Formats: sequence, structure tokens, C-alpha cells
Amino acid sequence: MRWLIYILPICLLLSCKKQVVTTNVKKVEALSKKSPLNKERLKENVLTCETCHGVEGLGEAGQEGFPKIANLRFEYIEKQLLDFKNKLRVDTEGVMSSMVEALSVDDIKDLALYFSNLPNKEIKRIDKKYDENVLLQGKWIAEMGLWEKGVPACFKCHGANAHGVAPFFPRLAGQHSDYIAKQLNSWKSGIRRNDINSMMKPIAVKLNESEIHAVSIYLESIRM
Repeated sequence: MRWLIYILPICLLLSCKKQVVTTNVKKVEALSKKSPLNKERLKENVLTCETCHGVEGLGEAGQEGFPKIANLRFEYIEKQLLDFKNKLRVDTEGVMSSMVEALSVDDIKDLALYFSNLPNKEIKRIDKKYDENVLLQGKWIAEMGLWEKGVPACFKCHGANAHGVAPFFPRLAGQHSDYIAKQLNSWKSGIRRNDINSMMKPIAVKLNESEIHAVSIYLESIRM
């Protein structure tokens, strides 16, 4: 019977997780313009997403491919999923491309509606300490830009304190720094090129490794 000590907590965790998803799906059903909403299909897809992005859509620190997606704009989430599906956006590991392959357009809309309506919770980074000089460098880039290099301020497009501007400039405040750095490097190398009007590559190519690190750390540190 000793195995119950290990099995029961896991079962309780899975049960709670499914209950949270069920509750959130009910909220989405009320918001959905489609009738009827395929609730069971949405639950199944959400549980798959949560494997990497977490029950609350907060992603995972230290994992450059698992960003926070909770409360991002519906249009932005929908576009990214469609771009992955249509091979307009690729991830180097190929995880997202394989995940969205079987999703229909309706599945994608439902997932975008689901995650865009999750609460925008602040990620607690209890053990993380930031270097003050790195923060100051990143703050300058985010707020003022590097005009001598032709780099505009992040806030110019992503809004005050990088809280995002609808529909296609996502919130960067509080996003995991590993993910931000990875995306900047992906634009810089040309791996990622699905942004509106190809705005990011000309900016990213002008940033060096130190500047990418600093601005990524600063954006992560912004409190909600």
C-alpha cells in the first residue's frame, strides 16, 4: 500500500488540473461567438498546451521555448498558431510545428480565446537576482533605444512599460528573458520572420549579444 503515498498526490494534481481547465472552458464558452463550442476538443487541446506552458499559461523560466502566453491578445495568439501551422513561423526544435499540425482553424480560434482570457498573473521569481548594471543598460534600450545604431525604443511599438499594443505588438513585460533573447536572436539570424511588415529583423541585427541579454533581462523584470 506504500505506493498510494506516491500515486494519490499525482491523481489529485491531475484532477485539480482538469477541474481548472473545465472551469476556464466554461468561461470561454460564454465568450465564444461560435455555437456550439466544442468543449471536449478544447479541453483536450488545452491540456496539451499546458504540458509546456503551464496550467495558468505562465510558461516556464529557464526554458527558452516555453513563453508566458496567458492574457496575450487574441489576435496575436491566433496569428502565431496559424503561422506555425502554415510554416510561416518555425521553432528550431520543431515542437510547435508538430503540436499545431492537427489543429483546425476553429481549434486555433478556441485556444486563442481561451489563453487570451486567462488572468495576467505576475510570475514570482523569488530566487532570481538581477545585476543592476545589466538592468540599467536594458532599461535604456527599452525606454530610449540606441538611436546611434538605428535601434528604436521597445516601448515605441510595444507600449508604455511594454504592456503591449493591440493587436500584433505583444506584451513583453514579465515575459521570460530566455524566450525574449531567443526570439531576438531568431530574428537576427533570419530563422523567425513572421512579424508585421518585417519590422524586427532590421532592429535585431543591430543588437549585440550584451544588448540582447540586457534588454531581455530588463523586460522580464518589469512588474505587472
